[in-house]
Amino acid sequence: MALTLVPPGARKNRFWLARGRTPHGVVSVSTGCIDRREAQAWLRLHAAEIYAEAAAKQAVKTAAAATPAPAADGVRRFAEAVEGYAAQRHIDLSRSVTLPRGVSGASMRWHDQRTPAQRDETRRLLRLRAALGDKPLTEVVWDDLVRLGRSALPGRTNATINREIVTPARAVLHYAAKNRWCHAPQLALLKTPKPGLRCISPEGEARLLAGTNVFKERLLLLWLFRTGMRIEDTLQRVCWDDPARPGERLGIDLKSRVVRTRIGKTQEVGEFELADELVAALSTIAPAERCGKLFSWGNQQNVNRWLHPLRTRVGVHFTPHMARHTVGARLANNGAALATSMAVLGHRTAASSLRYQGISKSTVRAAVNALAPAATDAGAAVA
Repeated sequence: MALTLVPPGARKNRFWLARGRTPHGVVSVSTGCIDRREAQAWLRLHAAEIYAEAAAKQAVKTAAAATPAPAADGVRRFAEAVEGYAAQRHIDLSRSVTLPRGVSGASMRWHDQRTPAQRDETRRLLRLRAALGDKPLTEVVWDDLVRLGRSALPGRTNATINREIVTPARAVLHYAAKNRWCHAPQLALLKTPKPGLRCISPEGEARLLAGTNVFKERLLLLWLFRTGMRIEDTLQRVCWDDPARPGERLGIDLKSRVVRTRIGKTQEVGEFELADELVAALSTIAPAERCGKLFSWGNQQNVNRWLHPLRTRVGVHFTPHMARHTVGARLANNGAALATSMAVLGHRTAASSLRYQGISKSTVRAAVNALAPAATDAGAAVA
């Protein structure tokens, strides 16, 4: 069955969808186009790649359904556990994908639909398989992981070694234990210092905002400091609201003074209030330019090209995620309730917001002093 185009709004979609049944299952891919002719041209260009993507996904699912067979000597190796775990997680460990005829190598960037987190997980599993693949599962010990971390990541912190080596190795061994290939692993993480709150002072914020004359650069900094949104969500998901667009209403609504956007970590739609200062800055943008994404940098690497020289010029250490910590700490110090912080930061659990609740000593001192009753109450109590 050939792929067909589904118009916006038919399935609560913002763009035309390329949808149909392939030999490897049903596929539904957003064209990213609002105009029908542009969607048709996009489909003609990418149809072969859509079929290739469906074939690759089906190959991974088929591998997930099959349990790796033990080696000839009957001993389960660590590599088998890595491959079984990857198949269960629908992770393709092959370094290259065989594309069908008609798909050029120049289109491989589009063909790789993995998220950055999936690519990182693939890289970590490949490293573990290359270093410990031949080792029997029953002989993998904690010292093997520490040695691998020290040799593969020289000079890196324990937190990095935990993230890159120990944590994925524990996940692989837990998978093997569930299949009764080995006993449940008793592998502790390397000791790391308690994560601290990374905030920026009001003076540092003012110096950053005053250090650039480019409107969009200052707007991005102001957006981060007034919304606390993650940099990835800000660059990739914040767009202008289009009342004429059918389906799900997402974007900046200056009339309601809110922005509705999908949160990358949870894939849920959240509605966030816009501060007066931010509304005033957004209102200066011409109505003809209020379409599409608010920012055009695409990713943090492009932002860093001007942010690093800016922070060096003004003498302030700053990363975009520090603005999120700063927002959480200021809310706590201003007496905002935990539920308010959760609403501002878009958290689903209180534990997530508590990580950003940096209470200053002056706030604690004021709260302790406030415990003293009023003078009249104290006199009545003594009498």
